[in-house]
Amino acid sequence: MRLLIDTTAINLHGRPLTGIPRVVRNYLVLGYGFGRARGVEVLPVAISDGDLVLQRRSANFPHPDGLPRSMSRSRPWPMVLLALHYVALGIAYALFAVPWFGLRLRDRLRGTPARPEALAQRLEGVFEVLERPASRFWQRYMQTVRIEPGPEDILFCPAYWHDVSPQTYARFRGRMKAIYTLVHDVIPVSHPELYRAPWRDQFRENARAALRNFSGVVTISGYTASMLRRLFPDEAAQATITVCHNGLDPLLDGAKGGNRLAALFPADNRPYLMVGTIEPKKGHRMVLAAIESLWAGGQSTRSLVILGRKGWMYDEIVRAIATTPHRDKVVWLRDTTDAELAYAYEHAHALIHASTVEGFGLPLVECAAHGTPVLANRSEIATEVLGDFGAYFDTTPDSLTEALLALEDPDEHARLVARIAGFSWPTWEQVVPALFDALVVAAQGKAPLPPVIDPR
Repeated sequence: MRLLIDTTAINLHGRPLTGIPRVVRNYLVLGYGFGRARGVEVLPVAISDGDLVLQRRSANFPHPDGLPRSMSRSRPWPMVLLALHYVALGIAYALFAVPWFGLRLRDRLRGTPARPEALAQRLEGVFEVLERPASRFWQRYMQTVRIEPGPEDILFCPAYWHDVSPQTYARFRGRMKAIYTLVHDVIPVSHPELYRAPWRDQFRENARAALRNFSGVVTISGYTASMLRRLFPDEAAQATITVCHNGLDPLLDGAKGGNRLAALFPADNRPYLMVGTIEPKKGHRMVLAAIESLWAGGQSTRSLVILGRKGWMYDEIVRAIATTPHRDKVVWLRDTTDAELAYAYEHAHALIHASTVEGFGLPLVECAAHGTPVLANRSEIATEVLGDFGAYFDTTPDSLTEALLALEDPDEHARLVARIAGFSWPTWEQVVPALFDALVVAAQGKAPLPPVIDPR
């Protein structure tokens, strides 16, 4: 039996590794250990022009030990194709630069300079045409190591929703023992105002297709499972849906991350912390307004540290951060290492998780595991993950301000620290074999997928 893990459309070389790519890496790397223990061959695959191929190796996404040379792309012909791909890609970028710089010069002369990413978006169709030769060479390079689906194979797709047609997965289902997908969230369907069209519309159709085309659908939270049933009642009624929470990925020793962050986290006046991409649902503007009111009223002197990269629809949020009259109290760091993130969790006064909706909410788990209080917007996912260990506010700015004032009380803060000390969460080392065992057993017809997979 083979367990094929679909890593299509994942950035193999991304640093730091966060979000869905980090989840996929855990399933892949820990899956190798599962395979050795259970006698199952585990392989990373991608879909290229409708075919399954062996995924490229990278530091983040290694190959399993012992692959035969016939599955290597270091042979002469694949290397020639790879070289031709990069040559064609270089030519495409060089040709693309001509209209890009022309538009930028024109806009500057008119006194209306556009952001570089806006110019690139205006020329998106041009680059797609220029890139086609490079894409063809890339497909031929990837297809030098094909993986032929077999009747004993299981395909697991922990990063579904990307560039692959749902019909491709439907076709694989007829040639394999079972195919499963991992659904991280359905927020583009439940909250379409937070995402741009037409991407959100394609997401809706992919979610609907997943319920029809896969042998089983695994969600990372009970909330996401309930939303699938609520948004797609007919398809969900015919689908097998199970819940398996993400595991806790132990961060590095926070002491190693203090070199850059120590000055931002003074022991005598620890700051509030926000962690996550800059996007509308995260609630940055509401948090900033609430804390600004405390600063203006002399009710708090704690700073606000924001950790996270730009996501999407972020212009107004970035503008609010940049124009706050209390600029000396707001720090925004776009990139941090795992050690720095651990240091921030350990030395913050509290994490503010103001997100209106999440598929899981990893910072909730990470911060709680470090013993620091979490003040969360009361949502279905926050209460599912934190339960009685969290402190909550009720969506409105007034409720948030009241909750922040309570956290300024040393006795209340100490009570929250004592309470969250009892929080625990399963690690990825526990989650991965528990899920894969359940998938294998279900694929073999020995037992159905349980509604919930809990390794504890």
